[in-house]
Amino acid sequence: MCDFASGSPSLLAKDLVREATMEMLSMDETLEGEKHPLSYGVPGGDPVFLSVLAGWLTSMYGRETRREDLMITAGASHGLDLVLGTIGAEQKSRSRFLVFVENPTYFKAIKTIRDRLCEVVAVETDDEGIIPSSLRRTVMNSEFDVAALYVIPTFSNPRGGTLSEKRRVEILQICIENGVKFVIEDDPYSMLSVRSRSIKRLVEIPSHDIVVFSLGSFSKIVAPGLRCGWIETRSKYWNQNLRDNGVLSSGGCISHFTSRILQTAIQRRDLLTGHVKMLRREYLRRGELMYSELSKHIQDVDENIIIRKPSGGVFIWISLPEHLDANVLLKRCTNSREGFSPVKFRCGNLFSPSGDFRHCFRVSFSKMDDSRIIEGSRRLGHELQIMNNEISSGSPSFSSRL
Repeated sequence: MCDFASGSPSLLAKDLVREATMEMLSMDETLEGEKHPLSYGVPGGDPVFLSVLAGWLTSMYGRETRREDLMITAGASHGLDLVLGTIGAEQKSRSRFLVFVENPTYFKAIKTIRDRLCEVVAVETDDEGIIPSSLRRTVMNSEFDVAALYVIPTFSNPRGGTLSEKRRVEILQICIENGVKFVIEDDPYSMLSVRSRSIKRLVEIPSHDIVVFSLGSFSKIVAPGLRCGWIETRSKYWNQNLRDNGVLSSGGCISHFTSRILQTAIQRRDLLTGHVKMLRREYLRRGELMYSELSKHIQDVDENIIIRKPSGGVFIWISLPEHLDANVLLKRCTNSREGFSPVKFRCGNLFSPSGDFRHCFRVSFSKMDDSRIIEGSRRLGHELQIMNNEISSGSPSFSSRL
């Protein structure tokens, strides 16, 4: 099986976690109370770890990150749920809570937002990301009591685009002018680039009258099983509000044990930075290989097929001519065919709140080795060619639309 569907990493930091855990446990006799890695921990995160994390993020982002702006989560998805739940709990009566999202956007974020009884409102995007004029028009035509913008501005999932700093500033200004008081920046991929990271994150751009929450995670850069991430916000009020959550009050620090492992990994010879640098090089290489193979095998099927070349992150977005349905292609690719391995990927309509983008699909190069990338690209090209020929001749073996 060539699994191009999953964004889960195959390059897990096993040695890093093993070494850091052993060192951390060897020091536990000197720790007492909430500082001990096996205790509940402090809601929001151990202050020592937050200081270490702030220093590490400052070095990785190239701009200051402050300890007092951070709190620990069980990953970016937990951070999104915690932010939405905390905002919702602030509303004294049943309010209309809208969340504006990119179309397309991360499909599991759509479910998380809806699980919190928020309405999802799609905003048009281009190759760079969310289009400011579309955001302004959509917000102005919407009625709400409270509203948030959920956005993946760097190496977005699924399209892989990155917002320019000019556009980021414009988007924040639109939110300020139109009463969208909260911006949720989902940022799990920005460290996965060997190129310049000069563009400011949304949370780093000065803004008044709105609150920006930036969601970070160790899932893509260490291991998803650690379930450890962070929220960064410059608002003291909302930082404290997030910590006052009932679950944190009862259970203490989320991911206290794993945060102490990561603290050790940063403090002891900075094992973490070395691993991230390796990931950047390897994902750059894999992305270039997959782009090359996909171009070789599917670009000639139809001149209107567009393959977006990745500049970071772990995804490639492919747009087919509109008469070709990616859901049909997926069915073909997962069926048995002599001489080929099955291939899985994510269809574009999965990422759309309104079910758009049936002619698009997302592939990931985070999980597969070179041989699987080459084999899967070959199968995609083979099935696309047959599918396109059948439709062109007017006799497809089954409908081009499911």
